[in-house]
Amino acid sequence: MTTPVNRKEHKDIPKNILLTWDLLKWVEARSDELDVSHSAYVRSLIAADQQRVQNELLQAEADLNSPNPAQILNSLASLLTKHPELVRLLEKLLTGQK
Repeated sequence: MTTPVNRKEHKDIPKNILLTWDLLKWVEARSDELDVSHSAYVRSLIAADQQRVQNELLQAEADLNSPNPAQILNSLASLLTKHPELVRLLEKLLTGQK
């Protein structure tokens, strides 16, 4: 049996949500299995999704900041394909022309 939750302490905001019948039954069954309230179960799902998104954002930022040579070459090739004037400038730099 779960202990009562002090809503003020948790800073809960009463909010109505709409669920389809099958999702409602799933939430009821799963929260009963876990022996938590329906709202606690839904809060845990939201918290888990929030953590997943934060982890994905951190990983994406780390990927952008890591010097992956293959990624740098791919970006450079894409840039040179889109801007042929850069190819001409690089050729001039390599041959020592101004």
